[in-house]
Amino acid sequence: MSRTIYSLLLLLAATTSSYAQPTHTITDPEKKYKEAKEFFVKEQYALAYPIVKELKQAYPENTISDHTYI
Repeated sequence: MSRTIYSLLLLLAATTSSYAQPTHTITDPEKKYKEAKEFFVKEQYALAYPIVKELKQAYPENTISDHTYI
């Protein structure tokens, strides 16, 4: 009886630990934007341009950035 209870508790502990929150560094939605901005600040425009172009293609409906500076 106690062996089945321990087995169930072990199974419960194993499954609940698998529902961890994803790391923000990996799933940061603005990672590419921040990277492009960093290149602009360092005046490395040739490295920033492809990233900005990719972001512009990925989010074409965002026209606010057409008239603002990074």
